[in-house]
Parts: sequence; C-alpha cells; structure tokens
Amino acid sequence: MTTSNPRIGGWLMAALVAAALTWIVLLAARAAPAAALRAEPTARGTGPGRFDRLQPAAILAGKIGAGPAAADFAFDKRVMLTVDYQRTQSCAGSVDALTVNYGASVTYCYLFTNIGATTFLTHTFTDDRLGGWGPQVMPVGPGGQTGFIGYDPAEAVTGTVTNIATWTATDAAGVAVSRTDTVTVQALPYLRGHVYLDANDNGVRDPEEQGGLAQATILLEQAGQVVRQGKTAAPAGRYEIFDIAPGTYAVVAQIPAGHIPTTPVAVEVTLAAGEAALVDFGVRPASTGTPPAVRYEVWLPVVVQPPND
Repeated sequence: MTTSNPRIGGWLMAALVAAALTWIVLLAARAAPAAALRAEPTARGTGPGRFDRLQPAAILAGKIGAGPAAADFAFDKRVMLTVDYQRTQSCAGSVDALTVNYGASVTYCYLFTNIGATTFLTHTFTDDRLGGWGPQVMPVGPGGQTGFIGYDPAEAVTGTVTNIATWTATDAAGVAVSRTDTVTVQALPYLRGHVYLDANDNGVRDPEEQGGLAQATILLEQAGQVVRQGKTAAPAGRYEIFDIAPGTYAVVAQIPAGHIPTTPVAVEVTLAAGEAALVDFGVRPASTGTPPAVRYEVWLPVVVQPPND
C-alpha cells in the first residue's frame, strides 16, 4: 500500500505556483516595449479622468521573493504640461510641483517601482481629482517598473491645485502595500480686457457696446519697465496677457490715432496667483474735418418815429 507524504505534496504545490508566477512575469516583461511609451487607454474607472498605461512593465530582476517583509514599492506622482507629454510621449519632464499659465491643461504621471523582493500581482489606484481604477492584474517583479498617465480632458487649471493619489498593490502572498504621493499645480495670473468704443462717452462698457479697436497695444509695466504686452483683436477689441508673475503692475493702453480715451489710459492692478483680472479701456472717435459753419444773427433795435405833420 502506497501512502502520500503531505509535506512533499505541499512543497510540490508551492513549486508549481512559483513556476507559474515566473512564467506570467516573464511573458509580461517580454511583451513590454523597451521605451516608456503611451499605450492604449485603460478603463476610465470611477471619475472624470482617463488613464493610459506606461511601459515598460513587469520586469523580472531576480527570483520571486516570499514573505510579507519583502513586499515594498516606491510610488512617485508627478505632473507635466499636456502639450509636453504629447510631444515626448513620456514622463521624462514631469516634476513634483508645476507653475502653469492660467487655463493650461496638465497630465499627471504615476510611477510604480518595485523595491522589494516579492512580485506584486494586483493593483488598485485612486486619485482625489481624476477618480481611479482597479483592481487590475499586472505582475511586476522585483526591480520592475510600471505606471500610468492620468488626465481630465475638461480640466483647465485656474488656481492652485493640490492633487493626492494612492496606489495599493498586493503581492503573491496576499500582502497589500499602499503608498500616497501629492503634487501641486499653480496657475499664474491672467489679464484680459477690451479697448471698446464708448458710444455714449460715459467711461463704462455698457452691454450694448460690443465693438472695439483692433491692434491697440496694451503694456504691462512694473517699476517703469515693460514686462509683457499684448494687442487687441477685432471685433470686440479684446486682449489677453499670460505668463505673469504675481505682483503689482501698471496696465497702460496705447490708443491709436483718431481716437480719444474716455477712461484713464493707465490702471494699477495687483495680481495674485491664479487670479484672472479684467481691465477695460474706453475710446471714442476724434472729431475730423472742417468744423460746421456757425450762423450768427444780429438784431438791432429800430426806432420808429411818427411822421412830421
């Protein structure tokens, strides 16, 4: 009669599980591109954000470890301008804090590095602005890296944004590890306004006064020096000035010939981070041509005397 040894059976089962995990990780690593490129979008998850996978992923740098103490990873959340990400298709230029122009679009980078001695199999991610995803099966061995980019197509930065994200990963032994990281994005001040045609000459841009001057120059001066400038555009005479550091400035309008200002042509403003200031300037056409003739009438007294008899 043959009897089985339960200890041998347990060792055999553990060996089979380890071998299977090794093949999973190796196959995932073989499928990963060598460069950090943007891949197909993942599921949108629970919020307004969209998440795209970054490669490489699931790099096996050694044997699959075991034991709760061996499970550890580093999570680094970073941010970059969306236009920069679209140009480079990588997170190489991302930073922990970013100052952007008012209304800019940003892309967040979420980078995961396995610094432990065990393989993480499943991952769950939450972002307080964009939402989250998971759990997803995504084996990442010791020394391996993976990541995502996240963005909200409708988001425009108009103030100071503090963004918090948490990544939770679970290893083959069922040990869950969580890491949280924060980035800050701050919008610079933004100045806009109009050089409008003040039809009633009252120094106020009334609702019906939608017309304006094109090609008027608006100067932003500080300590007597021009630091930024813009031009007005038809049909409303609108201008915009971006990339302004917080501070106190003089906004000066250079009125084209043929028009007379109906408002002061220099206004002092103090701009704070993330502030959108509005400064309008009114003008009216200057008088041209020959002044109209003036008619004078002179009335003289007439004395009527009676005729002599």
